[in-house]
Amino acid sequence: MSPPVSLTTLTAGPFFSTPEQRWALARERFFDQGQRPTGLVPEAVLQSWIRCQTLGLQADRWPGTTMISGLRLDTARRHARDLRQAAEAPLQELRQALRASAIGIALVDPKGVLLEAWSGAPGLTAGEDWSEAAQGGTAVALALQLGQPQQVRGPEHFFQVQAGQQSAAAPVLDRQGQVAGGLLLVAQAEGFGFDPVAVAGQYASAIEHRLLRLQAGTEALVLEFQTSPELLGTPLAGLLCIDAPDRVAWLNGVARRLTGVVGEVLPDVPTLLGLGGAALAAWAQDPQARPLGLPNGLTVWLRPAARRTPPTLPEVPAAEPPTPEAPAAERLDEASRALIDRTLSACAGNVSQAAKQLGISRGRIYRHLQTQGRARDPVERNPS
Repeated sequence: MSPPVSLTTLTAGPFFSTPEQRWALARERFFDQGQRPTGLVPEAVLQSWIRCQTLGLQADRWPGTTMISGLRLDTARRHARDLRQAAEAPLQELRQALRASAIGIALVDPKGVLLEAWSGAPGLTAGEDWSEAAQGGTAVALALQLGQPQQVRGPEHFFQVQAGQQSAAAPVLDRQGQVAGGLLLVAQAEGFGFDPVAVAGQYASAIEHRLLRLQAGTEALVLEFQTSPELLGTPLAGLLCIDAPDRVAWLNGVARRLTGVVGEVLPDVPTLLGLGGAALAAWAQDPQARPLGLPNGLTVWLRPAARRTPPTLPEVPAAEPPTPEAPAAERLDEASRALIDRTLSACAGNVSQAAKQLGISRGRIYRHLQTQGRARDPVERNPS
């Protein structure tokens, strides 16, 4: 953990050399002086601080860990049955990837209750309440509130006692587009050693894909599509559910971005895909991916989504922890780089489009390109 920063050592002006200096100044301005520390912490964090104060919380008075009763936990798990079933295989894979680390993992319900938890150094426990009212502004509280992946670093947490903690989280949406739960990663102050937002988002997307297909039932037709056939069968594929002739039941977030659909009112299949009736039936019977020109001018690869689920990785006995060939952080970082490269290729090098599909910032992709020694793609100069 970095040593405390003395505010007397801060240089004059709006720029400071370390994040610790910015955090120290932000907390002094907000909690001691009642000023808005614009630009010193992310806006989502600042808004969380404001909500926490409105709830009557005090940054220097942590109420401690809040546990719900065993009966309430059983009830929460029953209500989240589909979410827990969809998360089983992705979380087992994530646990394998992080088995050599001290990172805590948890599956969270929409209210912020930890449904399942696997403890690294932070020591997460099923039944803990991580809502904003109970634990202040953590990453999972922000992710559930905003419906987007979030990261909260050290002193960005509302309570001072949480300054030695890093958290990252991503939401899981149901077929109505509502938050069905979330995935939480927690590390000590030293951090993760990899991009936790990308990893949390990747596995949350995998859970969401399984949840949507589980909720679709056996009678509905689920199609998947993307601009590259290599992205089909991955969390980056768009999903479209048809539960009646020419009627769209739901679209996942990727499908909405590819088709330009916004709002709750969904178009019919001919309007969305440019085909329906017999033509749609023929496509639905063909398991092979084929290119299709959408009415919006975008060409995608489309195929019926396979209903089988991928095999899960075997459990590793606790008594015999495996020795990985490379640290977990290196393996995850390598997987993240490969995922970014595939998405950039599918988006013809357009950084903006790739960032939207991955749910990460353009800056994250630029940093990736710099580490690969690649120049800024000219497509980005006129992003679509």
